[in-house]
Amino acid sequence: MKIKIQTTLNCSPDAAWREVKKVSLLQYVARPLVAFSPVYPTAFPEYWPEHETVIVNFKIFNLIPFGRHSLDMEKIDDKERKLQTREKSHVLKKWDHLIHITSKDGKTVYTDEVEFDAGILTPVVWIFANIFYRHRQRRWNKLAPSL
Repeated sequence: MKIKIQTTLNCSPDAAWREVKKVSLLQYVARPLVAFSPVYPTAFPEYWPEHETVIVNFKIFNLIPFGRHSLDMEKIDDKERKLQTREKSHVLKKWDHLIHITSKDGKTVYTDEVEFDAGILTPVVWIFANIFYRHRQRRWNKLAPSL
């Protein structure tokens, strides 16, 4: 299953890209639907480490434990402004997430593309993913003017 959601941000592409690479951005845009806490490494780095795996405890609404989630930071491409992860958990067999920042007509376009497989739960996860990524992009739009 795949989803692709885009939004136009009121900031420069370079400013948006700088934020994408920060762990704190994920924590901000995911709140309050999803919360992450570090397992490995035991503290979050300031920036996502390319070619490394980060393992987190995942909670829905910061209350409901959803288990461990593994994020393999496959590629962080400054030239193309693309961040590609390969993720998985006990429910998610596959969660491949591509973030792409582009400039179009003088505007910054932020894109989330996710391909995932949750077995029999895939339709439920599709609903959650659509809600979650639309929420993330609303939070991005709130943050963008201050960048």
